Amino acid sequence: MSALSEATERQAGFGSRSVRELVAAADPRSASAWRFWEDWISFALLAVAQFSVAFSIARANWVDEMPALPVVAGIGLAIGALLARLAPRAWPAFLGGIASGVVVATAMVMHTMELSDPFAGGLGIATRWGDLWGRMGDWLRALVTGGVSTDPLPFVLLLVFAVWVVPYLASWAVFRWRNAWLALLPGGFALLTNISYLPGKPALEFVIFLFAAILLFTRIHLLRTVRGWEGGAMAMPRWLSLQVLHAGGWVAAGLIAFAWLVPVGDGWEPAAGAWGNAIRPVTDRIQPLGQVFIGIDGKHGQLIHQFEGALPLQGRVNLDDETMYVVSAETGSLAYLRAFVFDRYERGGWRLSETELVEPPALTVEAARFGTPATRAQERSLVAVEVHVESPLSDRRLLTVGEPLASDVDADFLTGASSSDVIGLQPSDRLESGASYTAVGSVSVAGVDSLLAAGTEYPAWVLDRYLQVPDSVPPRVGELAAQIVGPDDPPYLAAFRIERYLRENYPFSLRVSDPPPRRDPIDWFLFESREGYFDHHASAMVVLLRTLGIPARIAVGFALDETSFSQASEAFVLSEKDSWAWPEVFFPGYGWVEFNPAPVRELVSRSRTGGSFAVPPGIAEDDAIAALELIELLEESLEPAGSGGGRGAGAAPRRPRGGRAARGGGAEK
Repeated sequence: MSALSEATERQAGFGSRSVRELVAAADPRSASAWRFWEDWISFALLAVAQFSVAFSIARANWVDEMPALPVVAGIGLAIGALLARLAPRAWPAFLGGIASGVVVATAMVMHTMELSDPFAGGLGIATRWGDLWGRMGDWLRALVTGGVSTDPLPFVLLLVFAVWVVPYLASWAVFRWRNAWLALLPGGFALLTNISYLPGKPALEFVIFLFAAILLFTRIHLLRTVRGWEGGAMAMPRWLSLQVLHAGGWVAAGLIAFAWLVPVGDGWEPAAGAWGNAIRPVTDRIQPLGQVFIGIDGKHGQLIHQFEGALPLQGRVNLDDETMYVVSAETGSLAYLRAFVFDRYERGGWRLSETELVEPPALTVEAARFGTPATRAQERSLVAVEVHVESPLSDRRLLTVGEPLASDVDADFLTGASSSDVIGLQPSDRLESGASYTAVGSVSVAGVDSLLAAGTEYPAWVLDRYLQVPDSVPPRVGELAAQIVGPDDPPYLAAFRIERYLRENYPFSLRVSDPPPRRDPIDWFLFESREGYFDHHASAMVVLLRTLGIPARIAVGFALDETSFSQASEAFVLSEKDSWAWPEVFFPGYGWVEFNPAPVRELVSRSRTGGSFAVPPGIAEDDAIAALELIELLEESLEPAGSGGGRGAGAAPRRPRGGRAARGGGAEK
């Protein structure tokens, strides 16, 4: 027996047993400590702290496929404590425990995961294992290629393992290494991170964690102190452990009450802004990672069109009414304010292919209002907008109506497959709240006759970039396009038929269900859910047109119409509720032309012969034709005599123009 134990026993008398237990608990190499209540005090405090973290994350309900996180944390806590106390060699046992955590996390996720096709191979382990690997493979490909993923399974797997490994590491820190910081900091960081994404004030779990953490910290400090006394002749007070816990409890309660009651000032905002600027290079690099975690409930709410390089096709969304922009525009009718354009479709949504920053031509805003030789040749109207930034959708993009031409702030053209393929305007300096700028863009005012006669002589860069359709799109999507469109329809009539078909057959709804895992969202929208919002309607039209060999792309931004116009400010006050997406179809000689297949806003109408009315898409004052009149005009002028008129959605299938294999390299493996 050590000198410390002998001296303490001589003084303690009746309390000698508690002293022996405290000395045993202070020795991290003592396997017998589990027989004493002293070690169970440490375990109980650690369990309270770690379970508060697990319950907080579970209560957040990030995704539907989440296993029981408190059970996961309990398993990690128990395995870590046993190995830390009983294993003779630390590191082999520690690494072996980590491997067991991978097994536990994988098994629990496989038990609760939603199968891509529950009827394909039963519900057995082999089916679940294959589905897990397939979905993880899809996610890794999206991560590596900069794509989009709405599958929550990878997040679930990572989170379950994290919830297991944090208590496991904490057990080793308490019972083997006597390191209070290592035991508490990972769990505290996880808890605060979770709370920061939740609306409202800090929850009860935070108070419980803080109370248990303070007591555990003081207890580990006591055990380290007792360990340091080993070999001396100093006697310890009777029931020292309980006395320290009692005093620590009052200190913890006082600190928590003080922190809870002291008001928080707003003086941290400048520091927070400076910190945000300092870490911006890092956040810019990791921002694309959000594109592969779209399937997670954002709690605070995330902007529906928040990514510059990707457009995920999500299920249910909530649109916020916080003001983002105040826009003055030279328009009296519907106009689309473009933010982003996307060209490459994948199973999870859209992304932007390679781009290049190009210095724009020396064109002032005043000169741009009169157009350029190219805009006049393509029958495009010029529209200037004055934008005041309240809370920008992106601080790296200027908003324009149609194709960007010029702005009054330093900005570069963001180009795609060609120098003439201007996707957007990127300012040299990031946009901050309170900034203002003027930008000029152009939209097509080509008439119906002109677009019908545009032909199909597409530039090579258009065919290379804007006909891509992945193999994840089932063949029946192309077959549906062939049913809607006649084999000899010119591209404009084909686009008009598909636009009308989507407006008439697919109601608008923000409360739509997510497609099953590994299911193409456009196929799900067209054949299963049969309802959606602007992202779904626009995406479906683009893909349907591409299966017919007609180049198209999707644009997102805001709709300027009477619902967002403020009479008081005589400007459009835009929030996320004004978000919109629309397809743009390419016509040789006329460029990109906008359509609107979503049924809740005006159908894009055009005059018979064209003209420079204010802002198409819209309805001209004197030379406009209504949607039904346009349908009759097109079908009477283009259908052969005696054919019985136009072909509706229920007509017999007809061969698509060229088929998928004849789209000039648009198909993708």
